[in-house]
Amino acid sequence: MDNFEVVGGPYQREDILLGNGRLTRSFRLSWKLRAISTGRARIQGLRIRVGGEVVSLGSREVLVQEEPTELSISDEAGDEGDPLDRFFRRWEPAWRDRTWRRPNVFIRAEVSPRKPVVGQQVLYTVHLYTLSDVSAVSPTAVPDFKGFWVRDIPQPTKLPTDIVEIDGRRYGRVVVLQKALFPIRSGRHQLQATEMDLLVRTIDRRFFGPPTSSAEHLSLRTEAMPLDVQPLPPSPEGFTGAVGRMSLSATVEPPELRLGEAATVTLTLSGEGNLQGLPEPPMPRIEGLKVLPPQQAEEDEISGTRIQGSRTWSYPVVPEKAGTYQLAVPGIPYFDPEAKKYELAKVEPIRLTALPAPSARMDERMDEPPVSAEEAPRWTDRLPGRWAWLLAIPGVLAVALLVARRRNGKPAVCDARRRLEHGIEEAGQESRPRQAAARIEEAWRDFLAERWEIPPSTPSTRWADLLISQNADPDAARELVRLADDLHYLRYAPQLSTCDSMLSEALDRCRRLLRKL
Repeated sequence: MDNFEVVGGPYQREDILLGNGRLTRSFRLSWKLRAISTGRARIQGLRIRVGGEVVSLGSREVLVQEEPTELSISDEAGDEGDPLDRFFRRWEPAWRDRTWRRPNVFIRAEVSPRKPVVGQQVLYTVHLYTLSDVSAVSPTAVPDFKGFWVRDIPQPTKLPTDIVEIDGRRYGRVVVLQKALFPIRSGRHQLQATEMDLLVRTIDRRFFGPPTSSAEHLSLRTEAMPLDVQPLPPSPEGFTGAVGRMSLSATVEPPELRLGEAATVTLTLSGEGNLQGLPEPPMPRIEGLKVLPPQQAEEDEISGTRIQGSRTWSYPVVPEKAGTYQLAVPGIPYFDPEAKKYELAKVEPIRLTALPAPSARMDERMDEPPVSAEEAPRWTDRLPGRWAWLLAIPGVLAVALLVARRRNGKPAVCDARRRLEHGIEEAGQESRPRQAAARIEEAWRDFLAERWEIPPSTPSTRWADLLISQNADPDAARELVRLADDLHYLRYAPQLSTCDSMLSEALDRCRRLLRKL
């Protein structure tokens, strides 16, 4: 910049332009500049990077002078060319209706359904109703949707226009804003007003000559509206929060392998709804098969105004002995809001065949003479007798300690506490709030299972009752349920601006609760 200094900005603004039924969007960045002295002021080398491409905008120059510029704005657009119109308008009676000059346009917000259940998709729509020519629409304030997981519904470039009748007048109606909301908590939520700036063209009739048009700026807002979110009915065992219409598929690749190799069992849950944050289904234990923890993937897309999601878990499976195995994949319960009941997404058992390992090495060893047990060297033979006994003492003590702990009936409380502390510390080092909240909840589930014998699949809403029944601190038990509720909120609300402070507070609450439980 030459002869300029920045005194404000950058300011941001997004505009939605409507023209001939088509929608275009523009994003504006602006700075407020002040001239340092009279003369020429210039901005050079203005460039912007868009999608990896650098676009040059050239230079801009203005002339700075001491005296103010002589600009005048007339009160009525077009009056300068028609003095007779100005003369007759002075004598126009005050009672004459001039509402025809006012732009007839307004906006309304709607939600559907009005009484959803927790986790069910709610469609939030802002409609523009108009009898005038709207050339620009710019949202200036949108609800924060606290208590919801939010996805934007993109609008088509060519906006479909509906004709609706309101109070005997036919309005054109278009969708200017649409979002998919997924309630995280039950109860009454208040959706704030949406505010928009509009540029509307109005028609000004003249006594002599054709009518003229002028642009008018309007600021409109919708009404704030309440939304009553209903709680889910009592859930069956294994329900982890899936709401919508779901289907489950399962594959194994390869279906036949040899010992020493590994196969991959892939489970995919898909359907309408928000599937982010669902835990993996527990695979059943099968003798002769070792199932490792899965890799997880999630994906969602927008189909019309509905969110279609999928959640995939890939389990590595290693056979430990030859044979044919039937893997009974566990079903995943979900709540169907249309049918208003719980359903079970399930698949048929998967068949996996494990063949014996290749015998090439065994054939090579068949030619070697067998070695008897007496001739086989032992590592203890390389040590003096007294050292062999000394090395055996720690093993004996470890076995004795294990037997003593087993006789005690419950796992040691200090070990469970230590593992929970370690899980909390790992969560504190996680930079992503959703993953940190999931780590904290998983650590608490493991602690409750080990310390209080509460199954890990137990819904968090039942933790307090089960803890109190085992003589735990009632206040701490109820506080733990509230903590789990806040963790659930963090896991499903990635658009929160206060995630860091909420996560820090959750970690402090975990440490306080650990001392009480």
